[in-house]
Amino acid sequence: MTEPGSPDWWLDRLYKRLRARTPQIKEWDDWYTGAHPVPAGHEDAESLFARVMEAVGLNMLALVTDAALDRMAITGFKVDGRTNDDVWNIWQANNFDLGSEQVRQEKMALSESYVLVDPNGGSPLLTPEHPEQCIVEHVAGSTRTRAAALKVWFDDLGATPLVRAMLQVGAQVYGYAAPTRLYADSRYAMAQRPTWELQPAETGPNSLGEVSLVPFSNRARMLRDPLPEFHPAIPVQKRINKTLLDRVATQDRGSFQAMWATGLKIPRDPVTKKPVEQFIKAIDRMFINENPDGKFGQLDADDISQLLAAVRDDVADCAMVVPTSPDQILGKLVNVSGDGLKLAQVSEVKRVRRHMRHEAEPWEDVARLALKGAGKSVPNAERMTTEWTNPEYRTDTEQANAATVAINAGMPEEVAWERYFNATPDEVRDWAAKRAAQLSQLDPVTAAALAGAGSVGAAGGDSDTGAGA
Repeated sequence: MTEPGSPDWWLDRLYKRLRARTPQIKEWDDWYTGAHPVPAGHEDAESLFARVMEAVGLNMLALVTDAALDRMAITGFKVDGRTNDDVWNIWQANNFDLGSEQVRQEKMALSESYVLVDPNGGSPLLTPEHPEQCIVEHVAGSTRTRAAALKVWFDDLGATPLVRAMLQVGAQVYGYAAPTRLYADSRYAMAQRPTWELQPAETGPNSLGEVSLVPFSNRARMLRDPLPEFHPAIPVQKRINKTLLDRVATQDRGSFQAMWATGLKIPRDPVTKKPVEQFIKAIDRMFINENPDGKFGQLDADDISQLLAAVRDDVADCAMVVPTSPDQILGKLVNVSGDGLKLAQVSEVKRVRRHMRHEAEPWEDVARLALKGAGKSVPNAERMTTEWTNPEYRTDTEQANAATVAINAGMPEEVAWERYFNATPDEVRDWAAKRAAQLSQLDPVTAAALAGAGSVGAAGGDSDTGAGA
């Protein structure tokens, strides 16, 4: 039996938790990607349901999740109100405009994701990590201090396929490997109980001095596991799937409409005494009734309008339980004013802002670890803030008018560019340099007047649209 708190004890503990959580993560992934289970009570219609999902599948769970994802993007980090270029350089060097979106998508779709910060000899590496491969445990009584972390992955590059593990406990890193005979299915290989062997070459101190695998949890609560963004809409999606299955089954029946006939003599089989079917519908067949009073007819097609209306109602329910703007759900907004569109997106914007608040802390933790890995000392780093693009939709006219009013009220132009035009730190510097170059070409009196007025027109080189406009 391993000693509690030892590396082997942590490895066994975290790996068990990771394996126990994996089936749930796979289930969330199936819901998000549209691989939904057959509606209850229709297990014998699995092939029909597969055809339904392939042809007319309506996966609202991915739609309501991605609606918020599309409104979120980080534009920089500030310390004491000033953009920190060191963090942003590391961010761009690791292509984390895309990396952060991958982290956010997996977090919203699978309930949790991670970022691993590797000091890498002074050139920090940031990598998005998947919840099937990583897990973190916090110190008892804390939601921020990480006690240990584990990353497990399948390595088939060598002569023998291996399951590898990286364990972080405090300021130490431990490498483990276990041989496996499974070449094809890496998920199944990692689901087994490996025979771990410590790898001395991959074991040693962590130069960051702390666990550097940062978790991002979705819909996190204090005594509950995190949940995917679409979780409240799963019951509604089940209703949609059931209705779509009924619709396709009804349409299939309607393709071969039932017929009726009167005045017919139905022959019977002399052996079985059962009626013999004489009328087989086909494109090259004609029905003949020798009885002059006989008639043929066709039953009315089934009405599927109620099924279509039920799907529309369920789609609207998805937008209610996971706040999503109507333009994302219905796609039928026509000739809507700017104010009307802004009001229609209020609930979704609130949801996005809540995500921004919850994500800011772990992103600032990642930035702090990256600065530490790069050997950068930043005073007051604990006062770091995350800068986001504005999630609200605004027309160009609204943005320009709001910026003009703010600048006239005393807001620095650089701040207005960030707030109202979603300018990144690099764009702000570029615009400021161009404005300075434009002012340098004017006579000193005019340049001083425009600079003092802080006009939007001065930045654009048009003095007729300045602060007095």
